Amino acid sequence: MEVQYQLFEEIASGSYGTVFRAKNAYGDIFAIKKLTQRFDSWPKAQEQTDIRNLLKMPYHPHVCQLLDHYFLNEVLYLVFEYFPCNLLTFIQQNKRLHTLQVRNVSFCLLQGLAHVHASRFMHRDLKPENIMIDPISDDLSVLRLQIIDFGNCKQLLPNHQNTNYISTRWYRAPEQLLGSTSYDYKVDVFAAGCVICELLSGCPIFPGTSELDQIVKLLEVLGLPNKRILDKTMLKLDGYRTQAVNQTKENLKMLTGASDGMADLLTKMITWEAGERYAAWQCLSHPVFQ
Repeated sequence: MEVQYQLFEEIASGSYGTVFRAKNAYGDIFAIKKLTQRFDSWPKAQEQTDIRNLLKMPYHPHVCQLLDHYFLNEVLYLVFEYFPCNLLTFIQQNKRLHTLQVRNVSFCLLQGLAHVHASRFMHRDLKPENIMIDPISDDLSVLRLQIIDFGNCKQLLPNHQNTNYISTRWYRAPEQLLGSTSYDYKVDVFAAGCVICELLSGCPIFPGTSELDQIVKLLEVLGLPNKRILDKTMLKLDGYRTQAVNQTKENLKMLTGASDGMADLLTKMITWEAGERYAAWQCLSHPVFQ
């Protein structure tokens, strides 16, 4: 087939493949993901997870859109809108952001996430590397932001079991860490809360070195969960004891420098109990965004 794009600069790589900056015949710039996985036919290539999920996802400005895809020499290429950097790079370059900047980025992120959930999907790997940003104004009142990488995305289906280790450890919700396979879209809200903490402080809020250390990090910030979750937690930690107290809001303010309003929102997002956790659309109605 005739390829309409020229790849000219590698901008990211991983086990999934390599992302290039590319341009078409008119000079328009795109990001093209060249997948590592090989396919022996075009029909099989079109069954790839990213393609299936993104083609079902209605358009939203804060969710990446699959603009095009093509198949060449058993390799699948996915074409997306180009962004100058991801949120991790942006955080590393800017260190601590102002409260207004964090609020604006957080609002766009939660708008995109609410759309994903309203479309009956959960992302399952939300982290700064999977959020692209183009800061158009200094205060970020005007910006482009998109949630990307829907390779681990899954449709929400009733009574359907899920893999509990799918997301990146530092952003993994407690129910996943404790082995639940019946979790839902609330795992994305927990991850989004972790991302917002990282925007505020410039570093991850729960940088666990192992799955067990991850649970310890949660205990240190969130305090003790209710008895049902605590029993599971202690079993997982095999005798670990904690003197943690339930001062979540104060801990989050101390660790991130969050305002009262933002710290209150974070306590609704970063919870032990999924049932007590806000949905993305509820977060958007929080007074901090008014």
